[in-house]
Amino acid sequence: WKLVKSDDMAPPAKETIADEATADGAILIDLLEDPSETRDLSAQHPAIRKELVELWNRWNSELPQPAWQRKYSRPMQGDKLR
Repeated sequence: WKLVKSDDMAPPAKETIADEATADGAILIDLLEDPSETRDLSAQHPAIRKELVELWNRWNSELPQPAWQRKYSRPMQGDKLR
């Protein structure tokens, strides 16, 4: 099993914080059955997805804060550039 998050796969969030990493929008992949990572199995295996999200969140909480500060966030899909 693998939890995958990609801007191409996940719908854009309405509000995002540029420096905040989350597992929101991540999809669940069965690498043995789907090595090309094309099928989201989150709905069929919600307990596995939940466990992987919890493990990711625990791991992410142990990381140090980034040493850099973003001055802007990148545009989300559908945003108009000014």
